Amino acid sequence: MRAADLKNALVAAILAGIIIAPIYGVQIVRAGAGTALQPDWPMILGGMALVFLFQLFRPLALGPLTQWRLKRQQLRSGEAWGPFLPPGRPKAKSAPSGGSEPRSDEAWGPFLPPGRPKAKSAPLGGSEPRSGEAWGPFLPPGRPKAKSAPSGGSEPRSGEAWGPFFPPFVRLRLVGLCALLLAVSLPFIADRAQIDIATLALIYIVLGLGLNIVVGFAGLLDLGYVGFYAIGAYAYALLYHWAGWGFWQSLPVAGFAAAMFGFLLGFPVLRLRGDYLAIVTLGFGEITRLVLTNMQSITNGPDGIAGIAKPTVFGLPMTRRAPEGQMTFHQWAGWDFSTQDMLVYMYFLALILALCTLLVTSRLQRMPIGRAWEALRDDEIACRSLGLNPARIKLSAFTLGAMFAGLGGAVFAARQGLVNPESFTFTESALVLAIVVLGGMGSQAGVILAAIVLTIVPELARELVEYRMLIFGLVMVLMMMWRPQGLLPARRPHVELEP
Repeated sequence: MRAADLKNALVAAILAGIIIAPIYGVQIVRAGAGTALQPDWPMILGGMALVFLFQLFRPLALGPLTQWRLKRQQLRSGEAWGPFLPPGRPKAKSAPSGGSEPRSDEAWGPFLPPGRPKAKSAPLGGSEPRSGEAWGPFLPPGRPKAKSAPSGGSEPRSGEAWGPFFPPFVRLRLVGLCALLLAVSLPFIADRAQIDIATLALIYIVLGLGLNIVVGFAGLLDLGYVGFYAIGAYAYALLYHWAGWGFWQSLPVAGFAAAMFGFLLGFPVLRLRGDYLAIVTLGFGEITRLVLTNMQSITNGPDGIAGIAKPTVFGLPMTRRAPEGQMTFHQWAGWDFSTQDMLVYMYFLALILALCTLLVTSRLQRMPIGRAWEALRDDEIACRSLGLNPARIKLSAFTLGAMFAGLGGAVFAARQGLVNPESFTFTESALVLAIVVLGGMGSQAGVILAAIVLTIVPELARELVEYRMLIFGLVMVLMMMWRPQGLLPARRPHVELEP
C-alpha cells in the first residue's frame, strides 16, 4: 500500500463527508419554540468510513484483476506457453499488425495426424484455423462448409457454417419473440402490484427510447426531458377537464404539443453543446414545472388535476356502471366486472406504445436521418463538410424525442388519474438519463434492460428508501469505472484496413 493510496482515500472520505452532511447528516428538530439543526454523526462518519475503505482497498482489488487480464491475454496470444512447448513446435508467427496468430494450424503441422490436412494459407499470409476447409473430408454430408472471406482471410467465429440453421437475424428474432411472449403472458401470472410496476416500467422504456434519440443517437445532453413528459400529461388532463376529450382523442394532441415545444427548444440550443446545452435544457425542465405550479386558474396549481378519465375500449368504458344509455365493456364482453381489468388494459396499452416506439426508433436509426444523427454525434465539423445541416438535424432529434415523451406523459396521466407538478421534478429527468447511460447510449436493447432494472429494483428495496438515491449513485459510479459503455453497448460501425 502506497502513501499516495492513503492520501487519495483521505481526500475521498473528506469529500464524501462534505456531500453526505447537508443531504443525509443533518436533521431539523424542535428546540423550544423554534427549530435547530442536529447533525447525525453516525451517518456522516459511517459514510466517510465506507468511502475511505473502498478507496483504500480498491487498488488491492484491481491489482490481481489487472494481472489476471494480462495473463489471459498472454494465454490467448501464445506467449505464456513458449517455455512449455516441445522443441520442434515453432511459436506463433506475428501478424502484419504486430499481433500473434496463436491458433494457426501451420505451427502444429508436424504433430497433426496424417489424415488431417493442414490449414491453407490465406493470400495475405494468414491462416484459416476455423474456416472448416481443412476438416471438409471429416464433416457430415449435411453440414455445409464455411465460405472464405472476399479478402482471403479467415472468419473464425462468424457462424457462416451454421448460417442455414441459425443465421444472426434469426437468433435476434427468437430472443425478441421470447421476450414478447413473456411480456404478453405477464398479466396472467402476476398480481395487481406487479402489473402496475410493469406498466410503469413500460412507460420508462418509452421515455428512455425517446431520450436515446437525443442523447444516444445525436449526442446532445438533455437534462430537461421531464418538461416534455409533463407537457404530454397536462395536455391530456387539460383537454379532458376543459373540453371533455377522451384519451384516444387527446393522445395525438399530447404528442404533437410536446413535439412543438421540443421544436421551439431546439432553436436556442442550435449553437450550444456540452455543458451549456445541459444548462439550457435543465432550465427548460424547471421552468415548465414552475409554470404549471403558478398557473392556478388553469392547472389548479400545486394540487394538480384529479379525476382524469381512464381509456375506453372502442368507446366502451371499463367501469362498474356505465352512464345512462351506454354499455360497459364487461357487459358487452359477457364477463363479470373486475378492478384488475383496467390494470391489465393499461399494461397492454403501455406495451403497445413501447413496441411502436421501439419499431419507429429502429427504423429511424437505419434511415438517412439516423445516419445524420450519428454523424453529428461523432464530429459536427465533419458533418458540415459532408453537406449536412446541423440545425435541421438537432431540431429533428429534439422534436421526435419530445414527441415520445408527450405520448408517455399521456399514458402516465391515464394510469395515475391525477397529475401535479411534483410528479415532474428533476429527479425524473435524471432517472431517464441514467436509463440511457446505464443501458448504453445508442443501444435500444440496453435502454430496455436498464429501464426494467431501474424500475423494479427500487420497488423491491422499499425498506432502503432513505438510502435509495445513495445506492443508486454508487451503482452509477461503479458502472462508469468498470463498464462505462453500458450494460448492452451499441455496436459501432467500423472499417478495418488490411495491408
